[in-house]
Amino acid sequence: MSTPIEQFPPGGKVIPNRKKVLLADGVILLSALIWGGDYIFAKNLLETITPGRLNALRFSVCAVILLFVAFKKLKQVPVREIAGCLLTGFCMFGGFFFQTGGLRLTSIGNNAFIVSSYVIFVPFVLWMLQRQRPGIGAFLSALVCVSGIALLTLNRATKPNLGDVMTLISAVCFAFEIVLIGIFARRVDPVVLAFLEACVVAVCFNIYAAFAEPPIPRLDGGMIGSLIYLTFLGATATHIMVTLAMKHTSSVHASIICSLESVFGLLMAVLFLGETVQWKQAFGCVLVFLAVLFTELWDQIVPAKTRTSSV
Repeated sequence: MSTPIEQFPPGGKVIPNRKKVLLADGVILLSALIWGGDYIFAKNLLETITPGRLNALRFSVCAVILLFVAFKKLKQVPVREIAGCLLTGFCMFGGFFFQTGGLRLTSIGNNAFIVSSYVIFVPFVLWMLQRQRPGIGAFLSALVCVSGIALLTLNRATKPNLGDVMTLISAVCFAFEIVLIGIFARRVDPVVLAFLEACVVAVCFNIYAAFAEPPIPRLDGGMIGSLIYLTFLGATATHIMVTLAMKHTSSVHASIICSLESVFGLLMAVLFLGETVQWKQAFGCVLVFLAVLFTELWDQIVPAKTRTSSV
């Protein structure tokens, strides 16, 4: 795997800090493992709690916790950067809105691997926002990824499941979010960025749930335990961890490691929930994961001169 580097303006020198990069990689990998567990707890909770209420509760608690950490630093945030932070939070809201809604209508395996396809969209989002044109490897990865998603989602009538479509939309939202984090985590204190994101997500979900969903029913001990995991680990801890780590790694590289949550999620679903995977779905998962890896490994597989001449 190639060593990720900080993103500098064109013409600037790029000096990777290997120790910080490795530490950031480890932090993001741990976050991916925790997110893999999210699927198990969320799937069970969604049988009782609606998606909007679940996420409203998660991110409201997350925002309150982050407030205590970020309060003194809020005054240091340049006013011109606040809009970018809020936009990042809105992209995060869109990602969780469609992912959690999709999880109610599809399997954990499909949801996890389709969400991981956001790494395929990251180079194209960078192209849109920062004029960094993706190489041919990104296009080839996208083709392989689309093939894998087709195997995962299309039934005998060649119609995708609504839950799978919603999950794919969430992947696009998360691609925008991770690119924006990569931009603003270098301009704004990462903890403040995480707090502002959580605030946007909490406000949006609370407004949506108030008008569109019923109140939260009475919860038993197991549900409360699941909520604690999803809120304090799956939302708060990982949100801080990834935002801090993004300060020392690239958007594309971080998205590769984050996508391992799909592998962890599927393994946990099979081990703990007894979820079965058919050969077509398994092959689709493999294609999606290979596409994700290929996006990052392309720079090592193909020499720079060949890449230049082929674009």
